[in-house]
Amino acid sequence: MHATLTKNGSYCSIEEITLRVGLREPLLIALPGSGCSPVIYEQLVHTRFKVLPINWYAGKGSVAPADTAVRLARVIQHRTGPTVLAGHSTGCAISVITASLAAAHVSALVLSNSGVHSKAHGDAGLPDVIKTKWSTEEQEAFLLSCCEGKPPEAAWAEMCSFIEALPVDRLLEGIEGMRRLDLTVMLKGLLCPVLVAHGISDHRRTRAHAQEMAGLIPNSKLRFVPGGHTPMLDHPESYTAAVGEFLDGLV
Repeated sequence: MHATLTKNGSYCSIEEITLRVGLREPLLIALPGSGCSPVIYEQLVHTRFKVLPINWYAGKGSVAPADTAVRLARVIQHRTGPTVLAGHSTGCAISVITASLAAAHVSALVLSNSGVHSKAHGDAGLPDVIKTKWSTEEQEAFLLSCCEGKPPEAAWAEMCSFIEALPVDRLLEGIEGMRRLDLTVMLKGLLCPVLVAHGISDHRRTRAHAQEMAGLIPNSKLRFVPGGHTPMLDHPESYTAAVGEFLDGLV
């Protein structure tokens, strides 16, 4: 059940979800962070849920997290099978907002390496770097800062290709939209079970960010897992085990 890397690094868009997966099939929609290829989720698997990494930049319209969540909520409201949203970094915000908009259609959330807001974010100057000197070297430095170590060659090549091809205006729209958000009220209002699975070596989002987020959610489990900002890529076996245990416990 591994996600399939398709030609030119193309992954499923939000609008294509219902074309890829049956409406009744148990589905885990995986949403990577800003600038990150869906390849980071390629090794996340489960025996029951189909894991579908999403390129939320694909398609028309705004890719600010709040607007992306509206697009996703419109799609999943037609599903009748269990739907879990797994978000990484900015993907967490998209997942939380979607669950607030379409609570009846979200079975659970898996939130990784994000926070309630962007105060004390470990890379506060990133938007200025993107606006002024977004070279290949800067892109690779950004990607490396997301990982505990350099990823395997195939994944690294896809990550570099993805961010190089990403229009700067869309990259900034997602990042700046994320940094305007405060998810406090939405986190407190979540009705579904939530796993906060946080890479413990993350320098962008610390242990304190994860604890703050989990502390606001009524029905949450906090798991620190090996890895940096992308634990699902750094240590896929450990991450998959933590997520699998959580999914297996869902009624």
